[in-house]
Amino acid sequence: MKEYELQASSEYKTAMELENALNNTCFDYDRFAENIRYMHPTLQQNLFRLIGRCIYFMADEKKKFSLSGIDNAAEEKGSFMKTLWQILKFLVVSGLVTIIQLVLAGQGPLKEKYEKMGRNLPNPIKMEFLSQDGIIELLGEADLYAHPTDIDIEPLSCMEAIASGLVPVISDSKRSGASQFALDERSLFRAGDSTAMAEKIDWWIEHEEERKRMEHLYAEEALKYSLDKSIDQMIQLFHDEMRKCGKETE
Repeated sequence: MKEYELQASSEYKTAMELENALNNTCFDYDRFAENIRYMHPTLQQNLFRLIGRCIYFMADEKKKFSLSGIDNAAEEKGSFMKTLWQILKFLVVSGLVTIIQLVLAGQGPLKEKYEKMGRNLPNPIKMEFLSQDGIIELLGEADLYAHPTDIDIEPLSCMEAIASGLVPVISDSKRSGASQFALDERSLFRAGDSTAMAEKIDWWIEHEEERKRMEHLYAEEALKYSLDKSIDQMIQLFHDEMRKCGKETE
C-alpha cells in the first residue's frame, strides 16, 4: 500500500495514537499488560493476532530496508565504521533496527572488530570485499546509500551509488568531496553527528514516495559525471586556458 493511502486509513490513526502513548515516559508496560485481562476474550485474541502480524511483518525478508555503504574499514577513513555503528545504536532505540539490513562493501584492518560489534543485531552486518560486478549488484538491491566518511578526496563509490539510482545520505565534511553530490539538505548531515545521520535515514525510510522520486533525479544528476562529458569538459578547460594565454585552438 502506498504511503498516502496508509496515512488516510483508520489503522494509521490508531497506530499514531499508540505511538503517542508509548512515547509518554509515564507509560507502564506491566500495568498495560495487566489491564488486558479486562478486555473481552475475543478482543484479547484479536490483540494477540495483531501482535503476531506485527512480528511477522517486521521479520519478513521482503520488508527489510537495505542500507549500503562502500569503503575501507580503517581509522584513516574518519571512523566510517564507527559512525555507522553509532547509527545502528540509535536505530535500536527507535525500533528501526528490526527492518534495517546494513550491507558494507569493503574491508580493512578493523573488519573483524566491527563484524563482532554487529553480530548480535537482529539483522547482522553484512561486510565483504566485492568485485565491480558485485558492487553493481549490491547497489541495485539497496534502498539507500550511506556515505559518512570524513576524508574522501575522490568519492567514486558515492558517484556509483547515485548513478545506480540510490538516494545518498552524506557527511558534509569539508575534507570530503562527496557532499557535492547531494541535491538538497535532506541528503546531508553534520559531519561526525551520528544522531543527525540517523534522523536523515529515518526521514527517507518514512517517505518512500519522495525517495522514489528523488532516485530518478539522482540518476539523472550522475549523467553529468559520465566519462564522455568529463572528457568534453576537460577539453573545454584546456581550450579556455589556451585562449587566456592568447593561443589559437582548433
